[in-house]
This record gives sequence, structure tokens and C-alpha cells, in this order.
Amino acid sequence: MSSGSKSTHIVLIHLQLLFFLVISISEYPLASHGCQAHERRALLDFKLSLSDPSNRLSSWKNENCCRWYGIRCSSDAHVISINLRNTVLENYSNERRLRRLNGNFSDVPPPDTALHGKFIPPSLSNITHLEYLDLAFNDFFNDFMETELPHGLTKLTHLDLSNSNFSGPISPQFTNLTSLQYLDLSCTRNLYYSPMCLVVSTIEWVRGLKNLQVLSLSGVDLDMATNPGNNIAEDILYLANLKHLDLSECGISTSLFPIPGSKKLSRLSSIKLSGNTDLISKIPVEMANLPSLSILDVSGCGLQGSVPYLPQLTKLNVRNNFDLRPDLTSMFQRKWPKLQTLSISDANVSGPIPVSITNAPSLVNFDAAGCKIQGSLPSSISNLSRLQSLELSANEITGNIPVSFCAFVGCLLKGNIVITCALENSRFYGSSSISASYILLSSLPRPPTAFMVYDMLSDLFQKLDG
Repeated sequence: MSSGSKSTHIVLIHLQLLFFLVISISEYPLASHGCQAHERRALLDFKLSLSDPSNRLSSWKNENCCRWYGIRCSSDAHVISINLRNTVLENYSNERRLRRLNGNFSDVPPPDTALHGKFIPPSLSNITHLEYLDLAFNDFFNDFMETELPHGLTKLTHLDLSNSNFSGPISPQFTNLTSLQYLDLSCTRNLYYSPMCLVVSTIEWVRGLKNLQVLSLSGVDLDMATNPGNNIAEDILYLANLKHLDLSECGISTSLFPIPGSKKLSRLSSIKLSGNTDLISKIPVEMANLPSLSILDVSGCGLQGSVPYLPQLTKLNVRNNFDLRPDLTSMFQRKWPKLQTLSISDANVSGPIPVSITNAPSLVNFDAAGCKIQGSLPSSISNLSRLQSLELSANEITGNIPVSFCAFVGCLLKGNIVITCALENSRFYGSSSISASYILLSSLPRPPTAFMVYDMLSDLFQKLDG
């Protein structure tokens, strides 16, 4: 090839490269500034629709929107995440709730950090690469039926609109978000500003969300969705990838347990139904068909019957079900090898704590206050080497404290049974014959490492040995 031909060839290559560069710039303008122009405009439209009293969006003005507050971009400068969660207000609400639980009803003025305005403008449809959207704890003060989720968000996997003051019924617009893995529409009713909560007449719209792993509708009104003729269990069966389901305080009123015990839900590991006082149902034995189920919280419901055998559980909370009748002797005839937390307080238990309580060898926390438990504590309870918390107040326990119960105190001290009361007492008092009950009932000083434990157990010993 001659030198002239080589030069012509090089020029043609350069022209081709220039052509592709021009096409790229026309397709993706402003990429050189760090984000796409059409996505930047969409974000600015969103900002214009909001009131921002604390100037959280003050950085939303320069050319590179990838550096704006709450925005994250992909390596090719597409906006993939919008995180405007109001964590300041969220922390305030959590702290306020804890203060009230501790009897402190004084209120500190809430921080004025919420974004206010109508929900999401249609222009966000232009952010077609968006995967993550979190607008929790803001104030969108509008009816959800008036809200149109932007079309085109087909890559969205995470959507959190919790405690954002939406009200009214949910329309089936979520069916377009087929990539969703996480959906949180929950509403905490005891927040300081008493947010409006959504109302759902049906959850058929979840059927198309086949990739969903987390569904939180806590506080959403599901009364109509669970009326006779509506069976939300049929809709949940479509969510084969579901792992965590929270339907707490949803006003569920049915005699049918709302979660199917089907092997189709083989990945479901956590079910929370607490606070549904009109859930007048039994816990179905079919729940044992959920192989991954680890946490079951049905506290504060209207449950009846007994507790079925669910050996896959690590945490079971059935407290405040006054018509539920857990039979501990029957329950622990078989092994509960994974159970770490059992809360049955204020359930209608009859009979004693059985010797077979050791069939829950992994038990760490056992709360059985106010259960009408009778009889004496079995000496086998000291074999629960992982036990750290035992609440038995307001029961009808009689008899003497088992000598071996001393080992339980040692378990609390060190987290295992290697260091027992006797060894600690011997070291501190110079005598291994002194008993734990004598220490508790006397005015003797207590070992510093055991002071809190002895203090907590004093009342129990006084009741049982008095």
C-alpha cells in the first residue's frame, strides 16, 4: 500500500471515529459533565415540585448531578439511585417512641427536615436506569389514587415510601414495576404527626411482582382485603421469591390465617402479623411446610388453639394472645433445635414448665410472664446453657428453687456454664458452700460480676422461697 493510500485509510478511520463520537454525544448529551442531561432535568423538575425547609437539596444545582445529595450514578453516568430518606425525622420518631415506652411523655419539637409536596413527577420516567428509590419519612400529603408512578422505571428493584403521609386506596400501578425486590409502604401510626395511612381493598396487584423478596405493609389498612370473599393468601402464593413479609397492625379481620403454609413459599424466612387484634384464627400446622421460616411474630392478635410444632423457627412470639393455649408439655415432647427466643407472656398456658424444656437446647430468651404457669421449676432448666433471659413474673409457680438453678445464674454471668455460681461465690466469699438463694435473701454484698443478675433474681427467690 502506498503512503497516499495509507494516509487516506487513516483519515477514513478518524472520520468513522468522529461519526460515532457525534452519535454518542447526541444520544447521551452532557455525559462529559458527569450525568445525562435528560436525567438532570428530571431531577430538577422533581426539586421544583417540593418544598425543602432544611435545604437538603441545596447541592442540586451544578452540572454534575451524580455528585448531588442522595444521588448515585453508574459507571456510565446514569442515575441509578435516589435516596432522600429523612433519617433525622426517623431517628427523632424512634427516640420519642423509646421515651414514651419508658414513661417519659415530654415532647421535644420535631425537626423540620421533611420534603413537602406532591409525589413523583412524570419526568422521573426519563431516569430509566433507576434501581433504588427511597423517599421514606417525608410528607407527600396526597391521595395515592391521584399519584401516578412514573412509567419506564422497569429496572427499579427497591422502593421505600414508608411514613410519607400517603392516604387513600392503592391503585394497581405497581404491576408495572416487575423488577421490584423490595417494597415498603408501611405506616407507623404512633408517630408524632399521626401520618395518614394507605387503604387496600385487594392485594391482587402483588401477583405480578414475581421478583419481590421484601414486602412491608405494616400499618396499611387491609380490613377490606381480608373481608369474607377475599383471601390474600392466594395472592401471596404468587410471590415465590418472598423472604420477609410484614403485615403488622393492618386491621386484618378474618378467621383464615392470612399466610399460606405452602411449599411454594420455600424462601419465606420472616412473618410479622403482630397487632391484628381481629385475626381470630389458629396457627395452622401447615406452617411447618415453610422450610426457611425462622421468625414468626403473631403477638397481640386474637389467636386461638395451641401452638403447632414448628421446629424450623429461631424466634416465636405469641405474647398477648389471651385465648391462645400453649401446652408446654405437648410442645416440648419433640425437639425445637433452632429456637432461641420464645415469648408466650399473657397467653393462656396451663400446667408447669416441663422437664422436657431442654428439647429447646438453643434457647436464649424465654418470656412467660402472666401465663398462669403452675408447679415448680424443673432442675433440668439449668441444662439450658445458652439461656440469658428468663421472665416468669405473675405466674403461680410454687416449690423450692432447684439447687442446680445456681448454674443458670452462672450462665448469665459469663454466657456459658463453665463459670458457675459456686466458683464465683467461692472466689468472692472464700466459701463454696454458700448458696445462691442465701445470697439473694440476705444482705450480703454481691460479687461485682454478678450484682445485676442477683438483683434481678432477688424478687423471684423471695416469692418462691418465702
